[in-house]
Amino acid sequence: MSIEKFIAYLKTIENIEEQDLQKVRETFKHRVCKKKEILITNNQICDTVFFITKGILRAYSIDEKGIEKTRIISVENEFCGNWASFHNLSTNNEFIQSLELSEVVYVEHKNFYQLVNSSQSLNKIYTKILEKFQVYHVKRFEFISNLSLQERLQKIDSYFPNLHGRISNKILASFLHTTPEHCSSAKKKLTKLSMNVIFLLSEKLLFDMLTVF
Repeated sequence: MSIEKFIAYLKTIENIEEQDLQKVRETFKHRVCKKKEILITNNQICDTVFFITKGILRAYSIDEKGIEKTRIISVENEFCGNWASFHNLSTNNEFIQSLELSEVVYVEHKNFYQLVNSSQSLNKIYTKILEKFQVYHVKRFEFISNLSLQERLQKIDSYFPNLHGRISNKILASFLHTTPEHCSSAKKKLTKLSMNVIFLLSEKLLFDMLTVF
């Protein structure tokens, strides 16, 4: 069951007594999400946070030009939500969407803080989860700010290995903060560059073999 997968994840973060685990079971709910289903829209407060046990979710916004910008993509054993909106019950400008047939456990704001404040262990887990989110966003900021588009495409698997082969070119472009057209063009240039490198290496190998004889 999804809730037991979530329990197993929590145990990797902190030792938890059975009575606290039971509280988690009673507070979090299970949900199956269809592919491309919108779980939270940008015209509502994000009063729910999701933990993925199967599948992939993303949080994205649409700018004034109608271009999608994906802030976070979360896979199994990760959370997805707008923590600022969730914590403050403030305006949310993002959509939360399931990119695959997914299974999640989720909790609403009114129940979440009662839960984490009821136990020192659960409060520690919450703090560590927030720290992990902070690390993710620092890494993501560096990825977007310090690398060119071609460098982002070359290094995305090392920065975000769990996304490989799971997202479309359109979603990838929005995650890289570019357009699908620019993303496709950069991919083609990288492919051509790789082919040229292979060709040159092949020529060198052939030359080395000939010189031996």
